[in-house]
Amino acid sequence: MLKMKKKKHLKVLITLFSLIVIIISWQVAANVIKSSLILPSPTSVFSTMLKLIFKSEFWEHFFYTMFRVFTSFAIALFLGGIIGVFSGLNPFIKQFFKLPLAIIKSTPVVAIILVALFWLKSNTIPIFVSVLMTLPIIATNVTNGFLNVNKNLLQMANLYNFTFFQKFFKIQLPAVIPYFVCGINSAFGLSWKVVIAGEILSLPQKAIGTVLSKAQIHLESHLVLAYTILIIIFSFLIEALISFIIKKLSKRYKWNY
Repeated sequence: MLKMKKKKHLKVLITLFSLIVIIISWQVAANVIKSSLILPSPTSVFSTMLKLIFKSEFWEHFFYTMFRVFTSFAIALFLGGIIGVFSGLNPFIKQFFKLPLAIIKSTPVVAIILVALFWLKSNTIPIFVSVLMTLPIIATNVTNGFLNVNKNLLQMANLYNFTFFQKFFKIQLPAVIPYFVCGINSAFGLSWKVVIAGEILSLPQKAIGTVLSKAQIHLESHLVLAYTILIIIFSFLIEALISFIIKKLSKRYKWNY
């Protein structure tokens, strides 16, 4: 226990040291460049961040963006889960979805956003693009989970005349859950980035991406950096919360996560 605590404390100290080095390097670079337009100082950016946090306008944009993130994430989980399950159970369906998923994975995010601008309204483009980008991750992970089910357990189930549903719920599903969980971790981080990228190009009325785009046009680099750092902080916090919930559930239901 003491060794574990020491390791945790050491990791925290190393992380803090890394953060301090980044801020000092940033300050040195700002002093050398001597242009707030190109690279604002950490103090100006942090002061801008504090001002933003106490503005209702910031939170309004933030919650609209978060709504898009969680909406797209939920849709991707649902559709990706269904595709993954059927692909894992049926080789024909797996082969059928192999090409479409590969095409989506290979297509640049910006290209999909630009095409979606012709089809959809600005409010729905970030959701649509995020679903497309994260769906293959979920589907592939779930499919791989089915492919890695213990074959000996399936043979034993056949010997004892297990029904399809008994095999699915007692053997296959428990084996797939850890893969599904890994897909959730990977997909959420990506959906956050893709939604904001979609907002920057589609410019919905209420969105963090829209504010970033306007700040860049008005050459407010301190505002761009302030919003970017706040996005990173909130992303870390939300991902940490999701990881915490997953770990608690994995301990309770004994998932091999």
